[in-house]
Amino acid sequence: MNPLTNMRNVKKLSEQELQRLPKSSWHDEYKSSAWIFVGGLPYDLSEGDIMAIFSQYGEITNLNLVRDKDTGKQKGFCFVCYEDQRSTILAVDNFNGTRVLGRILRVDHVKDYKPPKNSEPTSKIKIEKLDDDFKVKNEFKTEIKQEILSPQIKREILTPDIKREICSPEIKREICTPEIIRSPDYESNKKKKKSKDYDKKNHRRDKSKEKDLHYKHQRERSKEKYKKRYKNERDKSYEKEKSSKRSRFSLSQEKDLKVKSYKEQNNRDYSRERGRKPFKNDRKEYKNKDYYEKNKRKH
Repeated sequence: MNPLTNMRNVKKLSEQELQRLPKSSWHDEYKSSAWIFVGGLPYDLSEGDIMAIFSQYGEITNLNLVRDKDTGKQKGFCFVCYEDQRSTILAVDNFNGTRVLGRILRVDHVKDYKPPKNSEPTSKIKIEKLDDDFKVKNEFKTEIKQEILSPQIKREILTPDIKREICSPEIKREICTPEIIRSPDYESNKKKKKSKDYDKKNHRRDKSKEKDLHYKHQRERSKEKYKKRYKNERDKSYEKEKSSKRSRFSLSQEKDLKVKSYKEQNNRDYSRERGRKPFKNDRKEYKNKDYYEKNKRKH
């Protein structure tokens, strides 16, 4: 079979399988809507709590928590709309049957859901809140503009010398720059503190230096004492040795003894040399004569 026809057949089979797969899933029926129904909610939850729970699987664009018109309490169910339809599949598969604050949630798709329009009381409340916020913002802006454009603040910004006249001593601490706040007394006190700290540090250093010098002098003294003792002991021992070595003989007798000892040493050396010579001659004779005789006897 031609390989090109094989490839075409494989492509056809893959396309058929792709077309069949989504129809096998029941989520495919709700492709058109991104809304889900959530039931079994605890009555203490608010819109923010529900957003925090269900935003795990996608961004929420709309939420309708059904409430009682008279009391304003929620009825325990709501409708949630996601930005992406695929996040509804994840929410239904994962949140359906879960337990939240002792109650089991029921989560399912919604085919055709139309969010309700704002009712009259809720719309009035929203409009009033928006108007109040807008008024407050406008008033705040006008006050800020008037304060900024006032001549006093202009002087404070442009000339730092005028700040001293305008700022009271209480406001100086909070608003004015540190250069204006610091009076000459403050600077003198600061210098005194620095000088005290410097004196303390120097005093500590001087004390440490004095201690080091004291220890050095002690060491040098101990060394000198030890040296003196050692010298005295050495001199005494040397004198004792000299006194013990002093001979009882006269000078002429000592010379005779030295000559005798020298002669004895020479005689000893000569005798040693004599003893070595015949030993060497015997060895040679043994090598030349007796070696052959002994070998003959063995054979």
